[in-house]
Amino acid sequence: MTINKNDYLIFSIIAVFYLAVVLNFKTNPVFVIISSIVFALLYVVWGVFHHYRSQNLHLKIVLEYCLVALLGVVIISTLLL
Repeated sequence: MTINKNDYLIFSIIAVFYLAVVLNFKTNPVFVIISSIVFALLYVVWGVFHHYRSQNLHLKIVLEYCLVALLGVVIISTLLL
């Protein structure tokens, strides 16, 4: 983790921004779902970028990030609708 502190800082900023958006627009479920989808896509892009920089990017890692992002979106959308 010490090698990629900037990567984790970027992800933390994205996550805090997502939480701020969700808390500000919690009365609009469609907007929360859309922002969750955007966050999921950014999560996958960040994961691919992070592992590419760490030189250990494999297809199974990309698949794992995609499935975790999909699971998160499904959980959020199930809870809101």
